[in-house]
Amino acid sequence: MRKLTRGQAPSCLSNYKHGRDKWEVVSTNPQYNEEVWRKLSAMQGSLCAYCESRLKQKKHIEHFFRRGQVPQKTFEWANLFGSCSQPDSCGNYKDNKAPSTIDLAKVCKPDIMDSADYLFFADDGSVEARSGLSPADLEIAQNTIQVFNLNGSSKLVGKRREAARIELPLAEIYYQTASEYAGAEDLEMEQLLDEERSNNLARIESSEHSAVLKQVWSF
Repeated sequence: MRKLTRGQAPSCLSNYKHGRDKWEVVSTNPQYNEEVWRKLSAMQGSLCAYCESRLKQKKHIEHFFRRGQVPQKTFEWANLFGSCSQPDSCGNYKDNKAPSTIDLAKVCKPDIMDSADYLFFADDGSVEARSGLSPADLEIAQNTIQVFNLNGSSKLVGKRREAARIELPLAEIYYQTASEYAGAEDLEMEQLLDEERSNNLARIESSEHSAVLKQVWSF
């Protein structure tokens, strides 16, 4: 999960409102469906908003606050994300298997909250609450992990672990070089190292599972 920047709403959403229209007027209309996905792709790239897996044919437009619980947000652009359709994680898990008693207002919403402030993505593929969180932030971290089942899918955990395994050697070479020049007062090398790290962080920004890759570059 990474921080997302939400752009302008699809114009088609303004045609409809809760109480008069059902979501199907958008989801079953190819033109409107494509328009919403175009805006979601501008925000998320081609990645699931929650697990950062590459979105393929099996994907769906996800209502962060469930339509059955908060129907007035059905056509609100701020409530829509693109999710993978894996049954054991992300949007499908949230809507069908996660405890409905969890307050979604106390879950990391990636367009307004940065998961890096709450979650630690370990190189073994697991996700845990960051240390030192306040009780309120700890609740958000734990709720987020539980609602999207970020540790419960062995496939998802394995994908994050593999992404970290591939990235780790490059990061280790960088940090080994950085440690060799630590304290050397070599401004040119310091600048080169800073540029290399910045370039690598920019490279992984749109990659699958960027959250764990960023963590690899933060040790």
